[in-house]
Amino acid sequence: MGNARPGPAHERLGALVGEWEGEEEFAATPWAPAGTARSRHSFRSGVGGLAVIHDYAQVRDGEPFDGHGFFTADPGTGEVVWFFFDGVGFPPDVPLRGDWDADGVLRLAKTTPRGQARHAFRFDGDTFEHEIDVRLGDAETFSPFARGRFRRV
Repeated sequence: MGNARPGPAHERLGALVGEWEGEEEFAATPWAPAGTARSRHSFRSGVGGLAVIHDYAQVRDGEPFDGHGFFTADPGTGEVVWFFFDGVGFPPDVPLRGDWDADGVLRLAKTTPRGQARHAFRFDGDTFEHEIDVRLGDAETFSPFARGRFRRV
């Protein structure tokens, strides 16, 4: 059995590849108070072009926090999937799923027993914005959780 070959969905994920640094603002959650962080995203191509491997690191109030994941395309649906595990410690029981919208924004979402999360990645040349909105517990609406702006380094 030979390896699968990357398709257009995999190639589009190439927009992420690179080293990115920036600032993030966070709302208060059950896990941490509101605050700001200096963060770095490192994205590299892997698995013969079928995945983008993601390393994330931040420093907030002098405390480090990190995460690791990968993006790929679901061969059955063509959707982008993102498996991510971070220092909060919850296992990635389901990936975030989504796609690029008509404006070129990568939108991903997932539901877990703790709530729902929606992510948006907006790229503009050597910058990108990452927004996270959450709906925790019995909340009826989504609320901003994180807003970050990053520059390619």
